[in-house]
Amino acid sequence: MDEVRSLILRFYRSSKGGDQIVEMKSIFFELTLNVMMRMIAGKRYCREGEEELEEERKFKEIVRETFQLSGATNIVDFLPVLKWIGLNEIEKKLTILHRKREGFMQNLIEERGKLISHSCSEESSKTMVDVLLSFQETAPEYDGIKHN
Repeated sequence: MDEVRSLILRFYRSSKGGDQIVEMKSIFFELTLNVMMRMIAGKRYCREGEEELEEERKFKEIVRETFQLSGATNIVDFLPVLKWIGLNEIEKKLTILHRKREGFMQNLIEERGKLISHSCSEESSKTMVDVLLSFQETAPEYDGIKHN
Protein backbone atom coordinates (compact mmCIF):
# COMPACT_ATOMS: atom_id res chain seq x y z
CA MET A 1 0.00 0.00 0.00
CA ASP A 2 2.89 2.37 0.73
CA GLU A 3 4.18 1.90 -2.80
CA VAL A 4 0.86 2.79 -4.41
CA ARG A 5 0.53 5.82 -2.13
CA SER A 6 4.02 6.89 -3.13
CA LEU A 7 3.15 6.42 -6.81
CA ILE A 8 -0.01 8.54 -6.53
CA LEU A 9 1.90 11.24 -4.64
CA ARG A 10 4.53 11.24 -7.36
CA PHE A 11 1.86 11.68 -10.04
CA TYR A 12 0.27 14.47 -8.02
CA ARG A 13 3.58 16.33 -7.68
CA SER A 14 4.29 16.04 -11.38
CA SER A 15 0.83 17.36 -12.26
CA LYS A 16 1.17 20.53 -10.13
CA GLY A 17 2.99 22.35 -12.91
CA GLY A 18 0.08 21.96 -15.32
CA ASP A 19 0.29 19.89 -18.46
CA GLN A 20 3.47 17.86 -18.24
CA ILE A 21 4.60 14.66 -19.85
CA VAL A 22 5.27 11.92 -17.32
CA GLU A 23 7.46 8.99 -18.29
CA MET A 24 5.33 6.07 -17.13
CA LYS A 25 7.78 3.33 -18.08
CA SER A 26 10.43 4.27 -15.51
CA ILE A 27 7.84 5.05 -12.83
CA PHE A 28 6.14 1.67 -13.17
CA PHE A 29 9.53 -0.05 -13.38
CA GLU A 30 10.54 1.53 -10.06
CA LEU A 31 7.15 0.63 -8.58
CA THR A 32 7.64 -3.01 -9.58
CA LEU A 33 11.17 -3.12 -8.14
CA ASN A 34 10.02 -1.53 -4.89
CA VAL A 35 7.13 -3.96 -4.48
CA MET A 36 9.43 -6.93 -5.12
CA MET A 37 12.11 -5.70 -2.74
CA ARG A 38 9.56 -4.87 -0.03
CA MET A 39 8.35 -8.48 -0.22
CA ILE A 40 11.87 -9.91 -0.31
CA ALA A 41 13.78 -7.65 2.07
CA GLY A 42 11.32 -5.17 3.57
CA LYS A 43 12.98 -2.10 1.99
CA ARG A 44 12.52 0.33 -0.85
CA TYR A 45 15.33 0.68 -3.35
CA CYS A 46 14.00 3.33 -5.70
CA ARG A 47 13.11 6.64 -4.05
CA GLU A 48 12.17 9.85 -5.72
CA GLY A 49 13.86 13.03 -4.61
CA GLU A 50 16.05 11.46 -1.94
CA GLU A 51 19.78 10.95 -2.00
CA GLU A 52 20.65 7.53 -3.38
CA LEU A 53 22.34 5.22 -0.91
CA GLU A 54 25.23 2.95 -1.90
CA GLU A 55 23.04 -0.14 -1.49
CA GLU A 56 20.38 1.38 -3.75
CA ARG A 57 22.97 2.25 -6.38
CA LYS A 58 24.30 -1.33 -6.36
CA PHE A 59 20.78 -2.74 -6.65
CA LYS A 60 19.91 -0.52 -9.61
CA GLU A 61 23.22 -1.39 -11.28
CA ILE A 62 22.56 -5.13 -10.87
CA VAL A 63 19.04 -4.79 -12.31
CA ARG A 64 20.27 -2.67 -15.23
CA GLU A 65 23.08 -5.12 -16.06
CA THR A 66 20.70 -8.07 -15.78
CA PHE A 67 18.36 -6.57 -18.36
CA GLN A 68 21.23 -5.61 -20.66
CA LEU A 69 22.75 -9.08 -20.60
CA SER A 70 19.44 -10.92 -20.82
CA GLY A 71 18.87 -9.47 -24.27
CA ALA A 72 22.44 -9.88 -25.49
CA THR A 73 23.28 -12.44 -28.14
CA ASN A 74 26.14 -14.72 -27.26
CA ILE A 75 27.99 -15.54 -30.48
CA VAL A 76 29.67 -18.50 -28.73
CA ASP A 77 26.26 -20.20 -28.58
CA PHE A 78 26.20 -20.28 -32.38
CA LEU A 79 29.91 -20.89 -32.99
CA PRO A 80 31.30 -22.91 -30.06
CA VAL A 81 34.76 -22.95 -31.59
CA LEU A 82 35.09 -19.27 -30.64
CA LYS A 83 35.11 -20.30 -26.99
CA TRP A 84 38.49 -21.95 -27.50
CA ILE A 85 40.03 -18.68 -28.61
CA GLY A 86 38.52 -16.73 -25.73
CA LEU A 87 35.66 -14.85 -27.38
CA ASN A 88 33.12 -15.47 -24.62
CA GLU A 89 32.71 -11.93 -23.29
CA ILE A 90 29.02 -12.39 -22.46
CA GLU A 91 29.79 -15.42 -20.28
CA LYS A 92 32.47 -13.46 -18.44
CA LYS A 93 30.06 -10.57 -17.85
CA LEU A 94 27.37 -13.00 -16.67
CA THR A 95 29.82 -14.56 -14.20
CA ILE A 96 30.72 -11.14 -12.81
CA LEU A 97 27.04 -10.19 -12.59
CA HIS A 98 26.27 -13.46 -10.80
CA ARG A 99 28.93 -12.69 -8.18
CA LYS A 100 27.55 -9.16 -7.68
CA ARG A 101 23.98 -10.46 -7.33
CA GLU A 102 25.04 -13.23 -4.96
CA GLY A 103 26.98 -10.77 -2.78
CA PHE A 104 24.06 -8.36 -2.71
CA MET A 105 21.60 -11.07 -1.71
CA GLN A 106 24.00 -12.46 0.90
CA ASN A 107 24.23 -8.99 2.46
CA LEU A 108 20.42 -8.80 2.53
CA ILE A 109 20.19 -12.18 4.23
CA GLU A 110 22.85 -11.32 6.81
CA GLU A 111 21.22 -7.95 7.51
CA ARG A 112 17.77 -9.50 8.01
CA GLY A 113 19.30 -12.26 10.15
CA LYS A 114 20.87 -9.68 12.47
CA LEU A 115 17.64 -7.71 12.59
CA ILE A 116 15.64 -10.82 13.48
CA SER A 117 18.10 -11.90 16.18
CA HIS A 118 18.04 -8.44 17.80
CA SER A 119 14.28 -8.04 17.52
CA CYS A 120 12.00 -9.80 19.97
CA SER A 121 8.70 -8.73 18.46
CA GLU A 122 6.87 -10.97 16.03
CA GLU A 123 4.50 -8.10 15.21
CA SER A 124 6.47 -6.74 12.25
CA SER A 125 5.56 -8.00 8.79
CA LYS A 126 7.63 -10.92 7.63
CA THR A 127 9.59 -10.75 4.42
CA MET A 128 10.46 -13.65 2.18
CA VAL A 129 14.00 -13.67 3.60
CA ASP A 130 12.56 -13.86 7.14
CA VAL A 131 10.43 -16.86 6.22
CA LEU A 132 13.37 -18.65 4.59
CA LEU A 133 15.62 -17.92 7.58
CA SER A 134 13.00 -19.23 10.00
CA PHE A 135 12.63 -22.34 7.84
CA GLN A 136 16.40 -22.79 7.96
CA GLU A 137 16.28 -22.62 11.76
CA THR A 138 13.48 -25.18 12.05
CA ALA A 139 14.95 -27.60 9.48
CA PRO A 140 18.71 -27.04 9.28
CA GLU A 141 19.28 -30.41 7.59
CA TYR A 142 17.30 -29.29 4.55
CA ASP A 143 19.50 -27.40 2.10
CA GLY A 144 16.94 -26.99 -0.67
CA ILE A 145 18.72 -29.37 -3.04
CA LYS A 146 17.22 -32.67 -4.13
CA HIS A 147 19.74 -35.45 -3.86
CA ASN A 148 19.23 -38.60 -5.94
